[in-house]
Amino acid sequence: MKLVRRRVHMGLTVASLTAFPTIHRGAILDRQGERRMSIQTASINTAKVQGRRNLRFAAYDELRGDVDRLTSGPVKVLGNWSPGQIFRHLAIAYNASIDGFTMTFPLHLRLIGRVFRKKLLTMQMPAGFKLPPNGAAMLEPPSTATDEGAAQLRAAIERLEREPKRAKHPMFGELTREEWDRVHLTHASLHLSFLIPERAATVVGPEPGRS
Repeated sequence: MKLVRRRVHMGLTVASLTAFPTIHRGAILDRQGERRMSIQTASINTAKVQGRRNLRFAAYDELRGDVDRLTSGPVKVLGNWSPGQIFRHLAIAYNASIDGFTMTFPLHLRLIGRVFRKKLLTMQMPAGFKLPPNGAAMLEPPSTATDEGAAQLRAAIERLEREPKRAKHPMFGELTREEWDRVHLTHASLHLSFLIPERAATVVGPEPGRS
């Protein structure tokens, strides 16, 4: 294949390069989200990203349906993580809500979380939140193929539905199973908003609301 000298824009799918159908920050990904070629680019400030989907998942079946759509064809990526990385990140967090977290939030955030827990649990998660170092070590995902990450996320969802045990939230403390479900669905709504299915401008399903 001849090298093509052209500027590559973040999130743009280049149809003419059929071997590399999806462009992602720092890498060109194939349809399985696998790294094919490195691109040196700066990290995206996800708090300022425009064009994200407006998602508010209300049930795990809605989340499953969106994962199915995102794994059925090419996806435009607006943030820093590939689809596989996002799926894996969510799976890590979901499993940790059963097995326990090895991370903690700073004291001031834990105090805020406990005092304003009920209000915060009804709000959408803001983009661009920076994890503390121990949180990044636990939750930031390595390079992951789309199908691999999706399989991990589906398995984690099934585990949440099957097992009643829940660990403490590293910011909010003790949560009920229903409150944990709300946290997980809001978390997924945030991260999947950075993934745009190429075949449609909007997603049929859930009502609109630092991958």
